Amino acid sequence: TFAWAHFDRARLLEHADRFADAEAAYKGAAESGRDRETSAFFWAHAARVAAARDDDGRRQTHASRALALDAHLLSAQTRACQAELLVKSVSGARAALTLIQALAPRDLVVLDLAQKVAALPDDPP
Repeated sequence: TFAWAHFDRARLLEHADRFADAEAAYKGAAESGRDRETSAFFWAHAARVAAARDDDGRRQTHASRALALDAHLLSAQTRACQAELLVKSVSGARAALTLIQALAPRDLVVLDLAQKVAALPDDPP
């Protein structure tokens, strides 16, 4: 679908350090999503990129949209981060953490996970 094409484009833009363009592409993905859960996932990524750009206003806006569409998104992504920690996938835990930090940066569970992830060594090459 067009939503996933926007998502893939956003990831490529992000890898090219074009964060403003990536955020816009994630927003396009969210607006093109077929269902609430998928759109919420894309809004969460838009929030994550806005956080990386230090734009807390846009992060909050995108996070609010994500959580309004899928009330279980934060808990599902938190469980994903915990699962990555269990299998000692540092890169996976870090990726999940950045998403949940964008959704709820002051959540106590998120803050606890951030400490656990920060204490881990990098993944082996």
